[in-house]
Amino acid sequence: MLKLSSATGGYLVGMLVAAALVGWLADRGWDRRAARSLPAMVLGNIVIYAFGFLWLQHALSLTTSQAWHLGVRPFLPGDALKILLAAGLLPAAWKVVDAVRR
Repeated sequence: MLKLSSATGGYLVGMLVAAALVGWLADRGWDRRAARSLPAMVLGNIVIYAFGFLWLQHALSLTTSQAWHLGVRPFLPGDALKILLAAGLLPAAWKVVDAVRR
């Protein structure tokens, strides 16, 4: 069972908040072009990191530097790559969806 009191609880809560934010932006068309989907995805990731970082810092009584080096920094390169791929592919996926709907 997932425990919100664990060191990873903040990332789980952050993911819910980020999903709401990115979904709200998508409802306003931010998912149709790479130039707009990229910042939406970055914002979502920042929200996840913010909740996770603060929660991790508190749960393990870490300094700011320790929490950064354990809970954020190692994940930045992989998340950046995933965001770039997703932002590039999402508009193409919408074109396919639009073509199928016609």
